[in-house]
Amino acid sequence: MRLRKHLAGNPWISGLVSQKWADLANFWACGTKVRLQFQAQQQNRLLIHLSDDPMPNRSVDDFEQLLSERILVLDGAMGTMIQRFSPTETDYRGDRFAKHPIDLKNAGDVLALTQPNMISDIHRQYLAAGADIIETDSFNANMISMEEFGLADFTHEINVAAARLARRACDEFTSSNPKKPRFVAGSIGPTKVLLSFNADKPGY
Repeated sequence: MRLRKHLAGNPWISGLVSQKWADLANFWACGTKVRLQFQAQQQNRLLIHLSDDPMPNRSVDDFEQLLSERILVLDGAMGTMIQRFSPTETDYRGDRFAKHPIDLKNAGDVLALTQPNMISDIHRQYLAAGADIIETDSFNANMISMEEFGLADFTHEINVAAARLARRACDEFTSSNPKKPRFVAGSIGPTKVLLSFNADKPGY
């Protein structure tokens, strides 16, 4: 109730955090048990804590406490920051997808695998500018959108890599200044496919 009341009085962040907690999701990635605790909300943003150890509830408590004290600053767009690096087709492919049969330029999410230093640098720039929350490079990292680039089978790996890069950047800045903890928000964008309740009559 305290969180809801605070959000209602702060329009800047009212769209950031849901009024309802989602369940704690556990999954396995690369043989490492990864834990995600998140808040789902209407604009498809998730508050994530990603680590090799079970996440203590203290992180959630700290987040709620900070929300009750001040406005938290969310980072800016990932895509425009990527374009500032002027990545080429070769950059998008990296060594991993050098012989991939489909062009990967503008598949920004794959950069979490092929250009992790670029994505980490973007996160650090936002954190250095004062962001309390940074978003993962995973806006289009869903199977439907990745299929366009022939990367559907790598969807899970891209999401895990993106979350880890953001988490490490946040941990780095939090360690340097424990009085200003940083948080990760999982970015989930829409697909390019319009969903329908009626498969025979799309749009109905």
